[in-house]
Amino acid sequence: MHVRALFSALPLILTSCASRGFEEAQVPLAAPAQDVARVILIGDTGQLPVEGDPHKMTPAQRAQLRESLAAENATVILDLGDLFYNKAPQCKLGDDPARAGELLDANLYDHVGGIAPAVFLVLGNHDVGPYGEYLKRRFFGRRAGKRSSARERCYSLYAQQHEEMIFPETSYGVDIGPARIAVLHTSAPHRQWPGSLVRDFLDGDPQDWAIVAGHHVYKTACDKVGDDFVGVRLAEQEITPDLYVNGHAHLLQMGIFDGIPAVTSGSGSKLREFPGCEPTDTEGVLWGESSFGYAVLDITPQTLRVQFKDIAGQDLYCWQRGRENPEGEACK
Repeated sequence: MHVRALFSALPLILTSCASRGFEEAQVPLAAPAQDVARVILIGDTGQLPVEGDPHKMTPAQRAQLRESLAAENATVILDLGDLFYNKAPQCKLGDDPARAGELLDANLYDHVGGIAPAVFLVLGNHDVGPYGEYLKRRFFGRRAGKRSSARERCYSLYAQQHEEMIFPETSYGVDIGPARIAVLHTSAPHRQWPGSLVRDFLDGDPQDWAIVAGHHVYKTACDKVGDDFVGVRLAEQEITPDLYVNGHAHLLQMGIFDGIPAVTSGSGSKLREFPGCEPTDTEGVLWGESSFGYAVLDITPQTLRVQFKDIAGQDLYCWQRGRENPEGEACK
């Protein structure tokens, strides 16, 4: 896989977490590495803007969001899944990248493309098929997942269309200097999760923060409460990140579950409101809001800081942690 030097200040290693191997590709640097990184966390961006629906962005709101994202001067954007709504695109083996580009530009690139040096893609349930099909499979009463090679291939081809769009495998690792981010295809059946590879990757440098990114929630209040299988699977595979980040639930939320801080940022293009439900209705949730927006993760060797913002870039809530306080605290 050829990747150009995307970062001017940070090293980038892409690591494929395929079921049969773990490939690494080092990207050359144009400047010395620095121990800081800024990551925009935004999920569920695949809804085309419309007028007249309060739960879907208008074109003006999407334009405002793009302006705010650009102003963050982020190192990378992490798009946390559901990159394409309605009928997920399918790309056959005979297709070329242009096929994927025609399908995805309006839903994906026009939302987060052209803003940061790199955009890392995470697959969501809508990206691999209709939601009804996804619900058919269950494991011990929990949703067991679904895969579609033709749909997954569409995103692989799409990454060839735009150099800043990164999608080397359905699950992969990214080394961005002060942190290692393991991207998981949480819609895949649990037996296909590359647990040992993820552990080895995250443990590769004990001085790096270990971050896991997936589409599905660890736990939430109000939305997708029953989709809390990620924590079970991470525990089974002995993966204990310093931070878990996800989309899927159409709100913004911060919580601590089983001692693991978890960020939900799933209101990138679709929103839901929950009359009668409060964020504290699920134990461990520290804060939540039903608002279009995103989160900004600032990483240094000693701290993780998460700032939630609305589409105008206005601060909503801030949480931070150091090496010695894994559960962190609200920013002062």
